[in-house]
Amino acid sequence: MTEPFTVADQLEVRQLLARYPRCLDNRDADGYAGLFAPDGVVEMQTGIVDGVAQFREVRGNAAIRAMVERLFTPSGPMAAAESTRPRLRHVVGEPVIEASAEGCTALSYCVILRTSGEGASVASMGEYTDECVKVEGRWFFGRRRMAFQPVLG
Repeated sequence: MTEPFTVADQLEVRQLLARYPRCLDNRDADGYAGLFAPDGVVEMQTGIVDGVAQFREVRGNAAIRAMVERLFTPSGPMAAAESTRPRLRHVVGEPVIEASAEGCTALSYCVILRTSGEGASVASMGEYTDECVKVEGRWFFGRRRMAFQPVLG
């Protein structure tokens, strides 16, 4: 990044990080995809093989939007009617944000809660590693890496 990383930049990146769980939890596929640069990437942990985390990559706004829409379909993990099945809520911790040559890197922890009329329980815990980029004066995810482990029991 040729310009200095300012306090205003940090606040805008924090807003980007805050919009992400809101879009996801409110099933806003357009808003979700719009948080990523046009060639943005989502990396999701798919498991661990021989002690090494394995990731699946989804690239570009159209593919990212399609991926998140599948989560909301009747067979997807987040699609159930609120009255019959629990709903997920992402609770993201305070990020550590550091300037980089391309923009900035943000690291944050996340707990995903499963909520229902009977209360809440932890569904998953993990962390985000974000490479954020500034495009035409606005901050986007250039790459978001999600490493989560389900909580069993």
